Amino acid sequence: MNMINYFITDETGLVIKAGVCQQETIDMNTDGHSNVHIGMAPHGRWRFIDGEFISAEPPVTYVQQRLLEYPPMQDFADALYWQSKGDDSKMIAYIAACDEVKRKYPKI
Repeated sequence: MNMINYFITDETGLVIKAGVCQQETIDMNTDGHSNVHIGMAPHGRWRFIDGEFISAEPPVTYVQQRLLEYPPMQDFADALYWQSKGDDSKMIAYIAACDEVKRKYPKI
């Protein structure tokens, strides 16, 4: 039994299916698609163009990047509480952390 890896691309080169099958059954497993390639495709969204894999993942926006790195809202609530008691140190640190995220991922 000779097993082979294969992947199928659509007309734009986007990898739409990947699998492993016996070489003798490749036609049954590829549903008659004409864009069948022998080999392994990487995980994720990829295009196979001119023999190379190119990422097809949508770009991450600055908003998404900021959301991942902003300090937690619990930190803000704690800083707000202590600020109401006269201690601004936690609020200053919280705002500095937010400013750093904004500097790292500017609006574009």
